[in-house]
Amino acid sequence: MSNRKFTRAELESGDVTLSFLRANVLNHPVETLAFYHKLGLFRIRAEADTHASFADLCGDCYTPELHPEIDPALIAKQKKAFRSKVAREGVWGFIVEVRRSRDSEWDDCGPTSVDSIWGNVGSDILLSGYDGDLLSTAIEALEKFPPEVTDPTARLVSAATKAMYYLNGMELNGAGYTEWRKHIDLLTKALDAFDPKFRA
Repeated sequence: MSNRKFTRAELESGDVTLSFLRANVLNHPVETLAFYHKLGLFRIRAEADTHASFADLCGDCYTPELHPEIDPALIAKQKKAFRSKVAREGVWGFIVEVRRSRDSEWDDCGPTSVDSIWGNVGSDILLSGYDGDLLSTAIEALEKFPPEVTDPTARLVSAATKAMYYLNGMELNGAGYTEWRKHIDLLTKALDAFDPKFRA
């Protein structure tokens, strides 16, 4: 798990994209995904999971009969601590959403939701492996259904797509890294000159 933590306010706000990207900075093309997020074409949304019961969350972890090597009193103590954690941090679902145009409503892009994982306590998903799975799904969706955009976003999305291609298809050394870095630099300059209203 990661040392990074969601704040309760962040979870309740809905959009937790940037925390996912910061936690996975060494493992995924987060720069590219960050640009798609700024363009309003990709996000990871948090939603309270109202269906997961405490028993579902515990599974067999706190069943003394299944862990005879552990003192039952210790198991009871751990279960109590976990119950407090669940009450304090909440249980959440994380939904990956992509859309082909920032002019479309998220729900009108048929469908915008491409993957989700439920039954997560607080920030436990960060660097659990499941967060990386969600990012991989987002990348696949953006590659399969590239956004339909016109200027001024077209050049940004084009550069982002090329950056993603070089990262996924080539090793990041030698010529591969040079090409990837070139497109990332182009993307950075383009975004810096972008209309501020698109950077909200």
